Amino acid sequence: MRSRTREEFKYYSNLEDQFKQEFESIQPLIKFFVAELISWPEIEKANHVYGGTAFKLFNKNLGHIHSNGFIDYPFKGAFRNWLLDQGYAQLHHFSDNLQWVSFGLKNQKDLKHAFELLEISYFTRGQKYFNLQPLAKNFIYDKLTSNSIYQKMKKCDCYVQFVTEQH
Repeated sequence: MRSRTREEFKYYSNLEDQFKQEFESIQPLIKFFVAELISWPEIEKANHVYGGTAFKLFNKNLGHIHSNGFIDYPFKGAFRNWLLDQGYAQLHHFSDNLQWVSFGLKNQKDLKHAFELLEISYFTRGQKYFNLQPLAKNFIYDKLTSNSIYQKMKKCDCYVQFVTEQH
């Protein structure tokens, strides 16, 4: 990925500032969402390249949230299509050509869904590392037992592809 120019950085910083003002009512939800995620084992918080807050696990991108409440998740292939078909996510809010999906955090009720998608991202991105990090492995396996999206996904044809494609 190329580095952003100073002009691009300024543009996206200004855009995030505009979002914070325009979507002021959801900023407490976004702060709660970020605070909860950074409490998960091995999660690192970073600035996203196009504004917002990114979350990484073992230096792998789990997703990011923008100040307008859009959360972007790096799901691809059959699982991405399944999420879209089931209505659990929408095409990426900026470009539907990306192998990402988006979910809009609009109110308190949306938090559970947003966390469930991030739990699945955590699970798939951390697969290679869980043997070295039992705390992270135990944490996510406990979360997945009550994750309704994950439980439905295990029953679909895309599950085997999902586990292999997402790394």
